[in-house]
Amino acid sequence: MPNIEVHGVTKEQTAFLRKRLVNALKKASCAKEIVISFVSSEVVDLDGVRQPFLRLWMTGENAKKGLVKELVPLLDTIGFDIEVVELKAFAPKRK
Repeated sequence: MPNIEVHGVTKEQTAFLRKRLVNALKKASCAKEIVISFVSSEVVDLDGVRQPFLRLWMTGENAKKGLVKELVPLLDTIGFDIEVVELKAFAPKRK
């Protein structure tokens, strides 16, 4: 399950950004598995300028499937820096 964390945006920007992310990601091969997490945080550089960014979390198994190469260009359309983090494991909830 790829998880896109959004850091450094205001509460007011959340709904607009959610729509942009959904539109950018809806054609991804793993679209049904993607979750988006909005993290309440202030991200600024040393001059106090806001520097929002996206953090893409996924397992090494998904990375090997080529999902990083697929998702990063789609996320790049948002115009934020993107961090990619590989998880060692993922344990899905029990059904």
